[in-house]
Parts: sequence; structure tokens; C-alpha cells
Amino acid sequence: MTLNYHENFSFSSIMQQPKKWKMALLVWAIIYPTISAITLLLGGWLSTLPVLARTFVMSSLLVPFMIFIAMPFLSKQFHSWLIK
Repeated sequence: MTLNYHENFSFSSIMQQPKKWKMALLVWAIIYPTISAITLLLGGWLSTLPVLARTFVMSSLLVPFMIFIAMPFLSKQFHSWLIK
């Protein structure tokens, strides 16, 4: 079986992309409480570290959490709102 593709075909014409302001709001809604929780949990220990080490620890915890856990979960939960 052979599939015929048209030159003007693109997945972007089929799949709706969320508006940037909605994605920014979703990211902020995840990052703010996550940073707050990390600060509350590790704030005493983090305050003993130099600024560069502190930001390294925070970003090392935040980025994987955002990419692998929070964004996939919340993107599914808010899918219908994101594509409106």
C-alpha cells in the first residue's frame, strides 16, 4: 500500500497549536508553586549555598520536574482550554 503525500501538506495545518499566552500562563502556574515549595522545603539549606550553587540546585530540580512530570500532566488536563 502506498500513501500519496501532497507537497503542501503539513501537520501544523491539522494540529492546532496553543496560544502562547495560554502556554505562558500554564508554565507560570506550575513554576510559581514549585519554586515556592522547593524554597519552603530546602530554604534553610539553600541559604547556606552561594548564589550560583543555589540557582543550580533549584534549576536542577525544577527543569526535569517541569519537562517530565508537570507539563505533560497539565497539558493533558487543560488540553481543551489550550486549543480553544
